[in-house]
Amino acid sequence: MKRVEYVIFMLFAFIMFSCSNEDNDTERHIMKDGKVVYTYPDVKFYGDKESFRDAVLENREHNDSVKDDLEWHKDSLYGYNGELKYDKWEKAKFGSWISDYGLTPGAVYFVSAVKVLKYIPATYEDWVVTGEYFTHDEDSIGAYADYNNGKVGFVLNPNMSYGYYEATTFVKCISYDVEGNTVGVYFPVSPDKLKWKFFKTKAIW
Repeated sequence: MKRVEYVIFMLFAFIMFSCSNEDNDTERHIMKDGKVVYTYPDVKFYGDKESFRDAVLENREHNDSVKDDLEWHKDSLYGYNGELKYDKWEKAKFGSWISDYGLTPGAVYFVSAVKVLKYIPATYEDWVVTGEYFTHDEDSIGAYADYNNGKVGFVLNPNMSYGYYEATTFVKCISYDVEGNTVGVYFPVSPDKLKWKFFKTKAIW
């Protein structure tokens, strides 16, 4: 019986060890404020601002066939709701353009993607769609609609039980320098300055 228990224990220990080493190619960093982040060893280089934003600019209009039939009202909101969620950490260096933000070209920084949430008030009768964004709208919205498609804009999710649409987007944040000091530079703008542009109309059933 003891032999069986020993075998089970060793098998369990092996599984736990294997799981703990699945990401053993990542590095663990402790910032001066106590924050622990994990990155891959490689350091990405962003020679210009456009490459850092890493966005495919796309104008997001509501459907033309719908626009012709219904009366749409243009509106916008600023800022965000809830807590910011920092994820997808990486080490990065930047070209000379980063000096415009008070940072050092060629220095290593810790960068994260930040998920931002905004509530757009709506009723059961309201139909909300995203607004239009262009290359000159530097202060309009985040760099990502989601992690995968890399488009400028935001994603809408109706939550009518609470009386609003959930709008989410992503910005990037140069969070710390290589020594672990807080930096806190956001791109394209800080979450409190995000402008959420949208169209609203009454749904016809």
